[in-house]
Amino acid sequence: MTRGDSVAANYAFSPSEDDVIMKHRLFTRTTTTRGDPPLKKLQKKFTSFVSEVDKDKDNNYNDCEKLARAFLQELMTFEILFLKSKVIVEANIREKDIQRVEGGNESPNPAGAG
Repeated sequence: MTRGDSVAANYAFSPSEDDVIMKHRLFTRTTTTRGDPPLKKLQKKFTSFVSEVDKDKDNNYNDCEKLARAFLQELMTFEILFLKSKVIVEANIREKDIQRVEGGNESPNPAGAG
């Protein structure tokens, strides 16, 4: 058993399952010990904004603006979580490639092939 084989044996899931696992974590995890998952919070902010816009009152401009800002802030937070997850996956792929090269099994993926 080579060093690469022993490292590969320690992974709980295969590389083909990475996308499924990351999507599940992104949609279900919470940023704190309590509260809604990020996607659900984003949906609530959007729904609140659209509901206020649909009221079609002349005097709700300030409310719409406030809800739009809250939605955009939540969208940025969601994007940061998504980008963080993407960076983690890319780092894991690079680490696996390095371990394969060190083990003499394969050549690394070309940049951007992950």
